[in-house]
Amino acid sequence: MSRRRLLAAALTATASQRSVGGQLARDAALSKTTPLHYMGLLELAERLRNRELSPVEVTNAQLARIASLDQKLMAFETVTAKRAMAQAKLGEREIKAGRYLGLLHGIPVAVKDLFFTNGIPTGGGLKVYANHVPTFDATALARLLKAGVVLLGKLSLAEGAGGGYHRDFRVARNPWAADRWPGVSSSGSGVATAAGLGYASLATDTGGSTQPRWANPSLLVIQGPGEFGNPGVQFSSRTGLMSGLHLPADSLCLLKDAQRILAENLSNIVI
Repeated sequence: MSRRRLLAAALTATASQRSVGGQLARDAALSKTTPLHYMGLLELAERLRNRELSPVEVTNAQLARIASLDQKLMAFETVTAKRAMAQAKLGEREIKAGRYLGLLHGIPVAVKDLFFTNGIPTGGGLKVYANHVPTFDATALARLLKAGVVLLGKLSLAEGAGGGYHRDFRVARNPWAADRWPGVSSSGSGVATAAGLGYASLATDTGGSTQPRWANPSLLVIQGPGEFGNPGVQFSSRTGLMSGLHLPADSLCLLKDAQRILAENLSNIVI
């Protein structure tokens, strides 16, 4: 499906349900009770742009939530707190100076530990790559960073992005019921996004890693065409995914407030 057709379908599905003014009014009412970590991405972006919130404030809150919950949820393989705060402070300075980059500027996100991250360990869930530190960023991540995101860290995954887990690595837990399945190789990405440990996450899907939606219908998978014929749009190059661990894998993004983002801002989030 082309980008134009995908956008048109999203617009058709949502146009009959709301007007822009009505949606904004509902958002204003919802935001009074919605905690910051579950705030819709569009509302958060607007508040950052208007300087009602700051990237530093939001990033601090996200890092505190990760510190509080991730010992149990184990969604993160690596938390990059110092780098995240440096990026948040840069974003804050840019926004104050009137250099707002767009929807993702100052938004805290995380990426599956299959995407190369310059200077940050990238192990792919494999013991043999435990000390592997790339010297460049994967293309999908580089484009997100160019858009001004704050990188919170690297997310856990199945061994080699397959179906099982190495005994020495963290296994993400379903945030709604710890004894239930959290998904397959992109489980860390789904758990982190569903639990409010980041406003979006990068994941991959070759044979169904993102299909269960982690029992959370508020997550939307924006997916590239799959190895096994999954329909989708090719949003980004796969350069910088760990070699041999995708067939090739599908780059995608998991987003909250999904229908509105897809309908109104697809061009802004294409990576």
